[in-house]
Amino acid sequence: MQARLLALGEVTATLAEQWRHLARWPVQAKPFLAPGNLQPAICVPGAESIELAVVTEANRVMALLAVRRLPGWRHLPRPVLASRGLVGPVGLGRLGVPLLSVVRPRQALRALLELLAQDGRAGLLVLEAFDVDGPVGQELLGVLRELHMPSYVVRRWTRPVVNLPGDGPGRAGAWGLDRHLRREVARYARVTERELGGTPVLVDRSGDEQAAYRFVDMEAGASKSGLPEGAGALMSVPGAAEWFVRSATLLGRQGEALLFSLEVDGRPLAMNYMLASPGRAWFGFKTWYSPRLRNCGLGDQLMAGILERARDLTRVGVVDSCTDEGNAHFGRYFTQSRQLCDLLIGLRGARDRMGVLSLPVARPLRRALVGLAGTARRDRAGPGGHMPQPERARPAPMAATPMTNQST
Repeated sequence: MQARLLALGEVTATLAEQWRHLARWPVQAKPFLAPGNLQPAICVPGAESIELAVVTEANRVMALLAVRRLPGWRHLPRPVLASRGLVGPVGLGRLGVPLLSVVRPRQALRALLELLAQDGRAGLLVLEAFDVDGPVGQELLGVLRELHMPSYVVRRWTRPVVNLPGDGPGRAGAWGLDRHLRREVARYARVTERELGGTPVLVDRSGDEQAAYRFVDMEAGASKSGLPEGAGALMSVPGAAEWFVRSATLLGRQGEALLFSLEVDGRPLAMNYMLASPGRAWFGFKTWYSPRLRNCGLGDQLMAGILERARDLTRVGVVDSCTDEGNAHFGRYFTQSRQLCDLLIGLRGARDRMGVLSLPVARPLRRALVGLAGTARRDRAGPGGHMPQPERARPAPMAATPMTNQST
């Protein structure tokens, strides 16, 4: 097997086709790492720092991971290689699970880790938003033991998902909205019909370039969750809108992305963009809905329609919300959860490897020391809970004026 690091601009047409084949049929679905999602991002500032760790054999890509070198990560003052694309509204963020071939996956993963260790620019690798319990996670733990690379789970969290049952006649009735949500969504649809004079319909606009442009334009003038108008929109980042239109159009035509639109008489009221692993899963990405129709529950109508559509398609097994930690906006629709973590790996160098090995002891000790310091401060503060302050000398009152100084 051959392994190398490449910039996005160095990927040839032949390698891109091999990469696309791997992205469609990997050990574990990860469409965020598809070439149609990453390569168009070259027009976005910061994309030049993304590198691809690629393992090939006999004209086949066996493993691939996008990484960026960061001077530090969280509270670590050491350089790291992070499984991260671009962050912010662009949505290439934490890429976590590498693409891995179903043919000799352990050997390919070993070659990938050895490449990153030999690179020498960082002794630590961070796999952000990593599914340690998934099939790639199980392979990874075995390879790390073989290479004597220590690892540590820095934090764990859950993300809402919907796991749809398998094929068969009972699938359509085995999952669905509960009666309360059905009534609520139906009520929202009636309100929308009264407001606009037409029935809201969910339309699949996947691969439609004009629909992708419409999504960008609509999002740029919307505000959500109390944010200013357009905050966090694609249009707010140079090059991001161009990337989105190119990527959404290309992937949509390949069946690897979905752009849904809730419409009344052709007028879009809400839109949702998802990446898809054909025959396996849908992954949430970005949602826009009109803020001028707040009483119509557009987000609820949109999400309910998408999940009902997924339920009716036997080739969709999982719908992953892909929300950040603590985001419960659609929690009542995504009724299951997926366990994720940030995994820190010591690639090379005694200092970094020993640092990872010491974390199981160092972190609880640090928390204990912080707690003791807080207790000591409270003890010195006394019953009132405030530290005594030295008394300051007060200036003598000014006799020339009857006014007193009330400032502090």
